[in-house]
Amino acid sequence: MLETDLPVIAAVKGAAVGFGAELLALCDIVIMAEGAFLSDPHVKYGLPPSPACQLVWPYLTSVAVAKELLMSGRRVDAGEALRLGLVNRITPRGEELNVAMRMAEELAGLPVSGLGAVKRAFNRPVVEQFRRDQSD
Repeated sequence: MLETDLPVIAAVKGAAVGFGAELLALCDIVIMAEGAFLSDPHVKYGLPPSPACQLVWPYLTSVAVAKELLMSGRRVDAGEALRLGLVNRITPRGEELNVAMRMAEELAGLPVSGLGAVKRAFNRPVVEQFRRDQSD
Protein backbone atom coordinates (compact mmCIF):
# COMPACT_ATOMS: atom_id res chain seq x y z
CA MET A 1 0.00 0.00 0.00
CA LEU A 2 2.88 2.36 0.71
CA GLU A 3 4.71 1.66 -2.54
CA THR A 4 1.95 1.68 -5.15
CA ASP A 5 1.83 4.86 -7.25
CA LEU A 6 -1.94 5.02 -6.89
CA PRO A 7 -3.44 6.77 -3.88
CA VAL A 8 -5.20 4.53 -1.37
CA ILE A 9 -8.34 6.11 0.12
CA ALA A 10 -10.27 4.74 3.10
CA ALA A 11 -13.86 5.46 4.07
CA VAL A 12 -14.49 4.55 7.71
CA LYS A 13 -18.02 4.30 9.02
CA GLY A 14 -17.47 2.47 12.31
CA ALA A 15 -14.68 0.83 14.26
CA ALA A 16 -11.12 0.58 12.94
CA VAL A 17 -9.49 -1.51 15.66
CA GLY A 18 -6.21 -3.43 15.55
CA PHE A 19 -5.67 -4.47 11.95
CA GLY A 20 -8.31 -1.92 10.89
CA ALA A 21 -6.27 0.88 12.46
CA GLU A 22 -3.18 -0.53 10.79
CA LEU A 23 -4.85 -0.44 7.37
CA LEU A 24 -5.83 3.19 7.94
CA ALA A 25 -2.26 4.07 8.86
CA LEU A 26 -1.15 2.74 5.47
CA CYS A 27 -3.74 4.71 3.50
CA ASP A 28 -2.93 8.01 1.84
CA ILE A 29 -6.28 9.62 2.60
CA VAL A 30 -8.72 8.65 5.34
CA ILE A 31 -12.32 9.86 5.42
CA MET A 32 -14.04 9.07 8.72
CA ALA A 33 -17.70 9.35 9.62
CA GLU A 34 -18.84 11.09 12.77
CA GLY A 35 -19.14 8.44 15.45
CA ALA A 36 -16.40 6.26 13.96
CA PHE A 37 -13.23 5.53 15.91
CA LEU A 38 -9.84 3.86 15.75
CA SER A 39 -7.70 2.03 18.26
CA ASP A 40 -4.68 -0.25 18.44
CA PRO A 41 -5.37 -2.21 21.65
CA HIS A 42 -2.57 -4.78 21.31
CA VAL A 43 -0.89 -3.54 24.50
CA LYS A 44 -3.96 -4.57 26.51
CA TYR A 45 -3.24 -8.19 25.54
CA GLY A 46 0.50 -8.05 26.15
CA LEU A 47 1.27 -7.82 22.44
CA PRO A 48 3.42 -5.36 20.50
CA PRO A 49 1.58 -2.71 18.46
CA SER A 50 0.63 -3.11 14.83
CA PRO A 51 3.83 -2.44 12.85
CA ALA A 52 2.16 0.09 10.55
CA CYS A 53 0.71 2.08 13.45
CA GLN A 54 4.08 2.07 15.19
CA LEU A 55 5.88 3.22 12.03
CA VAL A 56 3.36 5.60 10.49
CA TRP A 57 1.55 7.31 13.38
CA PRO A 58 4.66 9.24 14.53
CA TYR A 59 4.89 10.76 11.04
CA LEU A 60 1.22 11.72 11.04
CA THR A 61 1.02 13.13 14.55
CA SER A 62 4.06 13.10 16.87
CA VAL A 63 6.21 10.53 18.60
CA ALA A 64 4.75 11.55 21.97
CA VAL A 65 1.15 11.13 20.80
CA ALA A 66 1.86 7.87 18.96
CA LYS A 67 3.52 6.45 22.09
CA GLU A 68 0.57 7.43 24.25
CA LEU A 69 -1.96 5.87 21.90
CA LEU A 70 0.03 2.66 21.48
CA MET A 71 0.91 2.38 25.17
CA SER A 72 -2.69 2.91 26.28
CA GLY A 73 -4.56 1.22 23.44
CA ARG A 74 -7.31 3.74 23.99
CA ARG A 75 -10.10 4.53 21.58
CA VAL A 76 -9.71 7.68 19.46
CA ASP A 77 -12.95 9.14 18.12
CA ALA A 78 -13.22 10.80 14.72
CA GLY A 79 -12.87 14.34 16.04
CA GLU A 80 -9.72 13.59 18.00
CA ALA A 81 -8.29 11.55 15.11
CA LEU A 82 -8.72 14.58 12.85
CA ARG A 83 -7.12 16.93 15.41
CA LEU A 84 -4.19 14.53 15.82
CA GLY A 85 -3.67 14.21 12.06
CA LEU A 86 -4.54 10.51 11.84
CA VAL A 87 -7.41 11.14 9.41
CA ASN A 88 -8.00 13.74 6.71
CA ARG A 89 -11.70 14.52 6.94
CA ILE A 90 -14.79 13.83 8.99
CA THR A 91 -18.19 13.53 7.34
CA PRO A 92 -21.72 13.07 8.59
CA ARG A 93 -22.48 9.38 9.12
CA GLY A 94 -23.46 7.78 5.83
CA GLU A 95 -21.52 10.29 3.68
CA GLU A 96 -18.03 8.86 4.16
CA LEU A 97 -18.13 6.64 1.07
CA ASN A 98 -19.57 9.40 -1.14
CA VAL A 99 -16.86 11.82 -0.05
CA ALA A 100 -14.15 9.19 -0.58
CA MET A 101 -15.50 8.36 -4.05
CA ARG A 102 -15.59 12.05 -5.04
CA MET A 103 -12.02 12.44 -3.88
CA ALA A 104 -11.01 9.31 -5.82
CA GLU A 105 -12.64 10.70 -8.96
CA GLU A 106 -10.74 13.99 -8.56
CA LEU A 107 -7.44 12.20 -8.08
CA ALA A 108 -8.16 9.85 -11.01
CA GLY A 109 -8.10 12.90 -13.28
CA LEU A 110 -4.48 13.66 -12.36
CA PRO A 111 -1.37 12.11 -13.93
CA VAL A 112 -0.32 8.94 -12.11
CA SER A 113 3.32 10.01 -12.48
CA GLY A 114 2.70 13.11 -10.38
CA LEU A 115 0.62 11.28 -7.77
CA GLY A 116 3.25 8.56 -7.54
CA ALA A 117 6.05 11.09 -7.11
CA VAL A 118 4.24 12.77 -4.23
CA LYS A 119 3.41 9.46 -2.60
CA ARG A 120 6.96 8.09 -2.92
CA ALA A 121 8.44 11.28 -1.46
CA PHE A 122 6.21 11.15 1.62
CA ASN A 123 6.39 7.39 2.13
CA ARG A 124 10.13 6.92 1.52
CA PRO A 125 11.19 7.37 5.18
CA VAL A 126 8.54 4.92 6.39
CA VAL A 127 9.39 2.31 3.76
CA GLU A 128 13.11 2.62 4.52
CA GLN A 129 12.48 2.27 8.27
CA PHE A 130 10.29 -0.79 7.65
CA ARG A 131 13.07 -2.39 5.59
CA ARG A 132 15.65 -1.66 8.32
CA ASP A 133 13.36 -3.19 10.95
CA GLN A 134 12.90 -6.31 8.82
CA SER A 135 16.65 -6.80 8.40
CA ASP A 136 17.37 -6.58 12.16
